[in-house]
Amino acid sequence: MAMHCVNAIATEAALADAAWEAEESRPYHERRQLEEITVEAANAVRQRFWREGAIAEDAHSTVDISAGFRAEASLRMLAILGQVPEDPAAVAAFARASRTLVDWWDAGDDRERRHDRNFHTEATMAERLQQFVMRATSASALAVLRPVLDTIDRHPREIHSIVQGLTNIEDSRPNTPHYWYLWGLFADGVKRAKWVSRLNDEHPSGSEMLSSIFLTSWWKDNVRHWRSLEDYAHHVHALFEALPPSSIVLDDYVRFLYHIGERSLPEAFVRVANSLKRGDAQAMLHKTNTVFLLEILLQRHVYGRPLELKRDRAIREAVLFLLDTLVENGSSAAFRMRDDFVTPGPN
Repeated sequence: MAMHCVNAIATEAALADAAWEAEESRPYHERRQLEEITVEAANAVRQRFWREGAIAEDAHSTVDISAGFRAEASLRMLAILGQVPEDPAAVAAFARASRTLVDWWDAGDDRERRHDRNFHTEATMAERLQQFVMRATSASALAVLRPVLDTIDRHPREIHSIVQGLTNIEDSRPNTPHYWYLWGLFADGVKRAKWVSRLNDEHPSGSEMLSSIFLTSWWKDNVRHWRSLEDYAHHVHALFEALPPSSIVLDDYVRFLYHIGERSLPEAFVRVANSLKRGDAQAMLHKTNTVFLLEILLQRHVYGRPLELKRDRAIREAVLFLLDTLVENGSSAAFRMRDDFVTPGPN
């Protein structure tokens, strides 16, 4: 019955679109009202609903969902199919929705087709997609997401909201191992993206995508840890170390440490120091926000847990390097911290 309803929705939308296309060929003042057309299509489907064979069993898979009433109808079809993430028909439907999303994004790059985009429909379809892949098996999720993953190089701005949506779902309804599997698919795509090598350009692409993949957004200021990070934070560290040194990557990683990754400190100071050593430290610290947050993180440890910093040689050297670098960039807070850090404590 659920599949019959899905096919009925597809049939109704196809009838409405066909009628509307016919009206568009007529002079404007002779066209029927949109409401009249939709009522007519709904009545036609109601009359067919209980007649055997009157509604095609494959209507949901053959109807074009890229535009018009059919695009809107696809959201209702996906809402139903999303309840059975193990069903092959649902997986196929969501894979088609994924390809449709990419087509819409491509249309946004085409001046002649850009005006046809419906951003509300796009956003709702993306939300349906996020909900589905968080419940599907790993294999099904990969099949559904493959068209999106293949366009990380072209559409990082659009895809970042999908990654952020997955994080929001994980935060409210945890499915942690699966979430990190999905996160890894997008992280691998980021590593391969061509725009990664151009992050130091004046107007680089991918900043929104990096912000979402480093989990920097939507946290309350008093949040210092995310339960879903437990036993998985090393994935974020590995991504940071795999990307080329740049001010954008460094800023996102420091924001990650500040908001939810504090338990990765003080060891993470070594990673930050190594990144600055690999790149142009002066340029990487040009963002005021990066310096400010790094100062706060260092203050919490230099003043609050100095013995822990000094006990490990690698951490001690990393902290000294960070303080020296910040001092060279004009940080008065780092100057005071360095003076306190190198001053021997009382016997």
